[in-house]
This record gives sequence, structure tokens and C-alpha cells, in this order.
Amino acid sequence: MMNDPPSRSGCRGRIKKSGVSSHARSIGRAEMSHGEDEEPERRHYSYVVTLRVRHPDIDPRHITAALGIEPEWTWRAGEARRTRVGTPLSGVYKLSYWYATLCEAEYRERGLVEALNELLDRLSPFREYFESIRSAGGHIEFFIGWTFYHNSGEVFEPELLARLANLHIALSLDVDNIESET
Repeated sequence: MMNDPPSRSGCRGRIKKSGVSSHARSIGRAEMSHGEDEEPERRHYSYVVTLRVRHPDIDPRHITAALGIEPEWTWRAGEARRTRVGTPLSGVYKLSYWYATLCEAEYRERGLVEALNELLDRLSPFREYFESIRSAGGHIEFFIGWTFYHNSGEVFEPELLARLANLHIALSLDVDNIESET
């Protein structure tokens, strides 16, 4: 079961739409000058990984029971819309929705790739369940709020991407570069 309560820091961000900065180009040139066996230090970030499920009509309580994870926010298709604090909104939800934060860390504690591999290890017993959600028109994803403090990044190797695909989990990145906002 994945009932470990994650810490909360609210890692939220936007994708920077401008081109590559001169600083990024100079870092890129510096990285290319390293030998093949040397990996440059470029991990200056924090992240939050959430699991999000959307489905045409599933009761979110079934997802909670199947995974043993308490969600932070859910709604069921056909329910009246509301804000997170319960204030009514107009209309009804068209899809069911469920999400929970699975981990939150800084690169010094645990790199994002390492965290994703650990989460995939923990979620691998649910492959058939995820497949049933997908086959019924649902969508499952890791939504990652990823904040960079300097030029940074990670490499998602084919093996990691294959593991995500095997579990029917899409990867959604919401990237924010704090350096570019100052």
C-alpha cells in the first residue's frame, strides 16, 4: 500500500515559452566538452509527482480502494461542479477525476528518475487495473511539477519510458525555471 503521507510545498509552474538563453547555450557547450564517461552536474531542481486518473464514469472511491492511496481531490462524472473548498459552480463534471501526490523532493534527496522508478516499482502490481481503466476510455498519468533553480534536466531513458508505457501511465511535465523569472 502507498499510504505514506507526502510533504506539501506546492510546486507549481509554467512552461517558459522563450527560446534558449545564452546561459543555457553556454552550459550546453560546456556539457559537450566533457568526456563520454563524465556526466556534468546539472541537477538543481525540486519536483512533485502526482498520479492523475480521468475516466468517463468510474466512481473515484473504486480507484482509492483498488490502489490503497488516499486522493487529494476527486469528483465523479455527473456530479455538480464545486471549488476545492466546496463552493458550488455551474454545470456538472463531464468526466470522473482522481489525483494524489505520490512524492515530493529536491534533487539532493532523490533524483526524479530514481523517484519515478521507485513509484513504478510500487505501482507495478496494478498493471491490470490500469489497463482496465484505459480500455474503458480512461487516462492515467504522472503529472510532474518540476521547478529548476538553474539550468538543469534529467534523461528519461528508453527503459523508464517503456516501464511507464507498460503500466499505461502517461508522463505530463509542468516545468518552471525560477532563474528566468528573476
